[in-house]
Amino acid sequence: MMRQVRLPALVAATVALLTVGAGPAAAKKPVPGAPSAKLEACTAGGQAGRSATFRGAMSTIADRRMEMRFDIYERRLGGRRWKRMPAAPGIGEWSAAAQATSTYLVRKHVSGLRPGSSYRALVRFRWRAVQGGSIRASRLTASCRQPDTRPNLILRDPAIQAGPRADLVKYVVRVRNDGRGTAVPFSVTLAIDGVVQPAQRIGPLRARRHAVVVFQAARCRPGAILRFSVDARGEVDELDESDNALDRRCGGAGASRASRSR
Repeated sequence: MMRQVRLPALVAATVALLTVGAGPAAAKKPVPGAPSAKLEACTAGGQAGRSATFRGAMSTIADRRMEMRFDIYERRLGGRRWKRMPAAPGIGEWSAAAQATSTYLVRKHVSGLRPGSSYRALVRFRWRAVQGGSIRASRLTASCRQPDTRPNLILRDPAIQAGPRADLVKYVVRVRNDGRGTAVPFSVTLAIDGVVQPAQRIGPLRARRHAVVVFQAARCRPGAILRFSVDARGEVDELDESDNALDRRCGGAGASRASRSR
């Protein structure tokens, strides 16, 4: 049976349940009760998207009924705590094997995973007796790591340099892509005390590369605020959108003080 379910606002899960019935093929190598949980597949990006397939397996114990439950946990890369994902149909709830089975095998295919996170499943097993009481076990799967391959644009090393005339100067800033992916073409702007200068168009900009952007405008008055901005139109899907502006205070004799603005 195949059923499509969605985890609220973040993860979509497709649940595939496969029950192997008793018979010669299933009984070749019986392992009474022994439960197992594993990460069966982990896909990071590409046409297949970001997904993981987890599998749990258990064998019968006497005439007890076999049941299994999957809980999916997420941890941001670089983080320390695992957070349980919201429950959804087939996720965070018990499913039961048919009565006349010797092996119960369950697969959970979870898609729509977030870049920059790792995912794993905690699989719980229980064998329930007709007269009451149960035997329980649990296993953790390996982690499915989803690297964040988006670009990340940052501004560095702002400077004011001499221009072609006494009344003109060059405002220079370096744009670096600190991410893992190539940034599509984007604009860099400069505002001098709120007056926006003509934008400079650059890119594509590959990962770990930089570009020097030069604006030519009238010399700023001492104390004026210069704001350099990158990707103001939001054309680039970035790892971090909070570091796309850099402020600089114009000094009296070309000297200045830079401060990062968020």
